[in-house]
Amino acid sequence: MIGGIFFIVLSYSIVFFIKKNNAPVFFLAITTHLTLGLINIALNGQMPGADADAQTFFLKMSSVATDLSSLNFEYPDILNGSLFFINVYGLVQYFFGGSSFFLAHMISIFGSSLCLLLIYKICLLIGITNRKNIRLIVFIYTLAPGILLYQSYILREVWQSLFILILVWCGIYWKTHGFRPILIPLIVFSYFIGMLFHHSLMYTLLLVTMEVVLLGLGRLKVPTSRSLSTYITLIIAFGLFFLLISMSNTPQEANIIDSAGNFIEGASGSIEDARSNYGVTFSTNQPWTILTSLTYYQLMPFPHKISSFIDLISVYENLLRLYLIWIWWKNRKKLSTSDKNIVDGLIIIWISIEAIWSIGTFNWGTAARHHVPAMALLVIAALSSKFLSKSVKNMKG
Repeated sequence: MIGGIFFIVLSYSIVFFIKKNNAPVFFLAITTHLTLGLINIALNGQMPGADADAQTFFLKMSSVATDLSSLNFEYPDILNGSLFFINVYGLVQYFFGGSSFFLAHMISIFGSSLCLLLIYKICLLIGITNRKNIRLIVFIYTLAPGILLYQSYILREVWQSLFILILVWCGIYWKTHGFRPILIPLIVFSYFIGMLFHHSLMYTLLLVTMEVVLLGLGRLKVPTSRSLSTYITLIIAFGLFFLLISMSNTPQEANIIDSAGNFIEGASGSIEDARSNYGVTFSTNQPWTILTSLTYYQLMPFPHKISSFIDLISVYENLLRLYLIWIWWKNRKKLSTSDKNIVDGLIIIWISIEAIWSIGTFNWGTAARHHVPAMALLVIAALSSKFLSKSVKNMKG
């Protein structure tokens, strides 16, 4: 109990790093996650999205919390995505007296509060300082169903989100303030968090880092175009990237697609029978199939596939992402060159991560969780383009 309360206090302490006029919305956002976490605890982990992986993770964490001999930090096992996550949570529980369902949830709530703090800091770097604008960004991000649910349970998504946000903050800070030595330990720290990705998706670390460096150098941007050809070319490039990897002679790289499949909830034997399976996968022999995979990954379930309330929630979030993309596209041309480079950079990083996840995702139930890590980038990019375009218009007026 003491450990859980400690992490609750840590979670709310982020408001001291936020201006007073902005603090209430962050306080409310943390309280929302905390409330969902407490409800899930009261229901013994039976909230939607919290009854499978989260329960399994907790059982393994409990073993570590009661017996440290079960710790395993050996390479390459530690890079499988789950083990590092289980070890850290288990160690924290051990030092606070043993296995605790309450404490495990509160650690995740603390992670969600750190994500909110990074979102605030990124907004300030971009030039979003108006209280109402920041409030809207936090409001839309927090109430996105995937964020609301999966960042309130004992799952890895909240820490994957934090990894991405730290790296992106470093890239934007580099662009706006120049390179500083403090960025080096932050990037190294983010890589430790990045071990919460599955080993088949460790390429995400390299890809996002490369793009963050380009963002810091001001060279990551969407070329001016009135068509979608640029974006289609970009997506195909990712397909070719994975095709080249799959043709490598090393076993780990040759099996990257198989490894991605193993990451999906429910082993390969249950994928075919899953109700939410949309049956489309990326083929290394046909790199252009990433277009289909990414499309289904973003839009499923289609109307004729909806059969439950959970499906309706997925549809709502899919429409939300489409709306945010439309907002970005509509307003980006009105921005200054510097602002356009930043918001375009965020979109490129977002779609890069989404393309990687889409390769190993075969059903929209799993996709709902996989959308979580990069969701903040889309929200920030879309709404920032809207707010900054108004600022440009007011200056011209």
